[in-house]
Amino acid sequence: IGVPRFKLHDLRDCFASIMAERGVTPATLKYLMGHENEATTAKFYKRPTWDGIEHAREAISRPILADVQNGRAAGLS
Repeated sequence: IGVPRFKLHDLRDCFASIMAERGVTPATLKYLMGHENEATTAKFYKRPTWDGIEHAREAISRPILADVQNGRAAGLS
């Protein structure tokens, strides 16, 4: 029927990644995921997200674009 196949563990990964992105503390996420320590949680659920990648791209492009618009060599002013 056009529904992509996935495993229940995929939903768990998705949940944890979204919660981490939205600022849920590592300690809280550790508890919710049933991990013994925060290192395990961070190892598996600190993945880059599209929103995070876009934010980083904008953060680096803004000063470069400003330099170009002001006639300065990007990054050399």
